[in-house]
Amino acid sequence: VGKTKEFTVNKEGIITEIKNKEEEKKDDGNMFGNMMSSAEEREGSAFNALSNIPTKGVKVGESWSDSTSDGDSKIHTTYTLKEVNGNDGVVSLNGDVTINRQMEQQGMAMQMDMKGNTTGEYTFDVNTGIIKSRKATTKATGNVDVSGQSIPMTMEVTVVSTVTKKS
Repeated sequence: VGKTKEFTVNKEGIITEIKNKEEEKKDDGNMFGNMMSSAEEREGSAFNALSNIPTKGVKVGESWSDSTSDGDSKIHTTYTLKEVNGNDGVVSLNGDVTINRQMEQQGMAMQMDMKGNTTGEYTFDVNTGIIKSRKATTKATGNVDVSGQSIPMTMEVTVVSTVTKKS
């Protein structure tokens, strides 16, 4: 928040370069914040402000997919063009998420292993490719292993975003 990020995005809406990356943050002890860092925009992932319709185009009912991996997390998402109404297109998404992350909390080493699913949809302007609204829910379950104990964990996160054009 409050910081400008500059991205290079190819015609498929995939980030090919982040020009002003921040230094890797050290573990700040916030386990939940660290889990959600997998949702940040990364090179090789779809840019969240642009639809990622393939350059060859798609027809209503057709699907395509993408995947990203950063060592700590893996995401594979399938998208389907649900409908086109005038200048608005609607895309549904369904993805598998795997998080396998080591971290430290209050001086204790922890290993988190979670698997889950993301579902949702976005509406985009057919002429510009700019996403107007997006809603996605990720549900995951797994374990956090610490000091020889395995602690079961469940997570559900819903992200809703809306883009409006300034006059």
